Amino acid sequence: MAEPNDDSILETTKKLVGIEPDNTDFDTEIVTHINSVFFTLQQLGVGPKLGFMIMGSEETWSQFILLEQIMAVKSYMGLKVKLPVLIRQLQDLLPPPWKVWQLKWNGGSRHTWKEYNGTKRRTAHR
Repeated sequence: MAEPNDDSILETTKKLVGIEPDNTDFDTEIVTHINSVFFTLQQLGVGPKLGFMIMGSEETWSQFILLEQIMAVKSYMGLKVKLPVLIRQLQDLLPPPWKVWQLKWNGGSRHTWKEYNGTKRRTAHR
């Protein structure tokens, strides 16, 4: 069994946010969020003084931090990356804004659509 600091940063983070490691659909987005967290950690004085970033699944935790701090950093990384991923998943579940507007515009109003010079125009019932 590999040491916890030899695990891939990307694969560990994907597990923490609930994405299977073999699912690569969101890797670019997750790598971007991971690197953003590394920037924040560098500003806090955690990790290499010159900063750190990953490009894919090759980089490991031992390249970033010592074993004593690894669990706290993994937990922090998981929490900071999970929020934008959850927001993205919620956005995929919600109707698009134009659909909400369409429902509000047509729902309960006394307006109809009429053709006007090849475009649709709203007019009120009288």
